[in-house]
Amino acid sequence: MLRRAGNAALLLAGVAALTFVIRHIGAATIAALLRQIGAAFWTILLLYTLHTALRGVTLWQALPRGTLPLARVIRIRFAAEGVEMLTMTGPFLAEPAKAWLLHRHGLDGPQAFGAVAAEYLLYNLAAAWMAAASLGVLLARDALPHAVRLPMIGMLAGIAVLTAGCAVAGVTGRGLIAPSLRAIVGAVAPRRAESIAASVRDTEAVLVSILHDDVRRLAAILVVELAGHALLALEILVALRALALDASPGSAFLIEGAVKSVGALFFFIPGQLGVSEGSYALLLQAMHLPAAAGVTIVLVRRARAIAVGGLGFLLFAGGPRRSAEREPHGDSAP
Repeated sequence: MLRRAGNAALLLAGVAALTFVIRHIGAATIAALLRQIGAAFWTILLLYTLHTALRGVTLWQALPRGTLPLARVIRIRFAAEGVEMLTMTGPFLAEPAKAWLLHRHGLDGPQAFGAVAAEYLLYNLAAAWMAAASLGVLLARDALPHAVRLPMIGMLAGIAVLTAGCAVAGVTGRGLIAPSLRAIVGAVAPRRAESIAASVRDTEAVLVSILHDDVRRLAAILVVELAGHALLALEILVALRALALDASPGSAFLIEGAVKSVGALFFFIPGQLGVSEGSYALLLQAMHLPAAAGVTIVLVRRARAIAVGGLGFLLFAGGPRRSAEREPHGDSAP
């Protein structure tokens, strides 16, 4: 009950922030820019569809060889996109939904949750590297408001810690989550420490095996994840060009990398409603581009995410049994 009330309060705060941003910039201005996007929306929609499909490919790569066909895993990824975007719950429901769907298709629980956790970790690791590159450039140019410099430096430190933790797990083959949980819980409730650590140990073992056992598979997953992020930067470039703004691919990369840090900082806001619009507006202003263009890009991205989410539900409408009957089981993960 308290959690629902908290989520409702955050959602209302987001709506209030969004309303403020739109009023400040001007609803008529934003509406005119949305019309100016025009046919470019279909290009943006195609790019995001390809991005979602690539995340399905990386999830498939994280599975044991021959477990499921590639097409079925991509369908599962689209279904999870539908859960994430149409419920505004973000990864909190979408990632467990992917694991549950994989389990429905025959994977055991730890294997399903471990593969999903590995894909999600590597996706965010690639995003963190992109964010670090963008923030480093923007900080060096002194392009960010002084009020956000310290949080951004803290973000860079956090990215370094995340990278180091993944490197340690990859080199040693030892997980850090279960031992850390055991130590933290042991300080508060010693009798429950081992049982809580054991509940995540099997899943973490799958994740660590992906980081440690096969360097070529790990590299292949990271390459595909980075390609997916590049498609998101290309979305921004297409939108800026449609708005007749002078923007280079490098500028689009900087914007996409910088806004990833916003998602990380405000993950608890449902859909980052209001936060994304304000952050894009401030960021584009810092890069000498119109704030209204930033809000427009966010609204276009929300529209294409809803469209792809709806497509995900349609693709998965047949359910696990029907999809299993239609698709051969011959593909195997690399």
